[in-house]
Amino acid sequence: MTWRTLHIKESEYIRLKLNNLEISKQGRKYYVPLSDISVIILEGNNTTITAKLLSKLSKYNILLVICDEKYLPTGMYLSYGSYHRSAK
Repeated sequence: MTWRTLHIKESEYIRLKLNNLEISKQGRKYYVPLSDISVIILEGNNTTITAKLLSKLSKYNILLVICDEKYLPTGMYLSYGSYHRSAK
C-alpha cells in the first residue's frame, strides 16, 4: 500500500538500488522503499535520474512531478496503463 509523498529538493542524483529509491544529497545517501511511495515531487535543476528508476516508477505506478527553477510544476511522468488513477 502506497502512502508516502516525497519532496526531493536540490539532490545530486536519484537512482534505483534493490527496489529502493536512493537519494544522494551533499554526500549522504537516503533510501526509501518503492512500495511505500505514491508521489515524488522533484525540484532543482541539478538532479540526475536514471532510466532504470523511471522504468521501476512505472511498474510501481508512482507519479513523478518535475518542477522548474521557480518551483512550479512543469511536467508529470505517469505509468502507461494506469495514468488515470495517478492523475486524479
